Amino acid sequence: MPIVDENKKPVGILTEKDFIFKLELSNLSEKIGNVALKEVYTASKSDPISQLKLKFKNLKVNHLVIVDEEGRAVGIISTRDLLGMAKETYASYMENKFRQAKDLLYILPEIVLEILDLGYEQVIYWGSAKAHEIFGETIDEKSVLEIFDQEDWYRVFGKLKKLNKVHKETIKSLNGHIFEVSGSYLKLHLEGEGKIHLVLRDITHNHRYLTELKSHAEFIQKLINSIDSLILVIDPEDGTFKFYNHTVLSCLGYDQKEMAYKTIYDIVYLPYQQIKTNLRMVTNEGKEIKGERLYLSKNKEKIPVETYAFRLILDKSYVA
Repeated sequence: MPIVDENKKPVGILTEKDFIFKLELSNLSEKIGNVALKEVYTASKSDPISQLKLKFKNLKVNHLVIVDEEGRAVGIISTRDLLGMAKETYASYMENKFRQAKDLLYILPEIVLEILDLGYEQVIYWGSAKAHEIFGETIDEKSVLEIFDQEDWYRVFGKLKKLNKVHKETIKSLNGHIFEVSGSYLKLHLEGEGKIHLVLRDITHNHRYLTELKSHAEFIQKLINSIDSLILVIDPEDGTFKFYNHTVLSCLGYDQKEMAYKTIYDIVYLPYQQIKTNLRMVTNEGKEIKGERLYLSKNKEKIPVETYAFRLILDKSYVA
């Protein structure tokens, strides 16, 4: 509290701490001006805020009395006041930045959604232009279950609540689109409520293409597995198997787990170096090798096999 004289000019300052801990009052009628002996520091009301910050720093005080042109006290300002103003200014700055970011997100060719978790349901609060194009102009304030498949949403929402984020999760919409979704979950002060930000990439076309491709691959796999001949694709670098059909397992007596630890050197009855040389000739020189070989079964039985080896180029050269 600034203490002023008859002309409202500051003559001292008195804090609550001074009053409680430092003053020894023998008479409660003592004039306050006689005990407010702490030096008072002032600043003009026309001083810029930057100058006040310097004064606080240089004088090492927490309060400054603000005076007018005549030196009369008109107010008091503290370091806490400056901090509060800084927070308010920063909040306004961040709010403006978020507004600018939303304006930018709105025109970008991305599907962006801001969703409010109300505890009992999740409601779309804001959507980018692309979101309105895909889901309709009236998506604001709609429940997410009016947009997304319920089972998919609860799976993604569960991860958001648990991890506060998701990355490249797949989710289906009720209008037939399939999306790859990434986003974050921000808990609000109210219990059970939060804010969700999602960015969605439409992968409908790719997903359908991959589904069809997978279907074709499964068909080919079934076809190859139905052939009575042994079919193997061998990595020439270490002799491991890139692929083998079911006939290999039934003929040699291995199961898939056991076969995973086998190489061509384990199942062909030939010296290691000869097999290595044959693999090199096929992959490096493109030679085709035909002839009869003895294959070793799980119980070490030698099985005669008519073989035909050739180079197969996939991600690199293999021997088939």
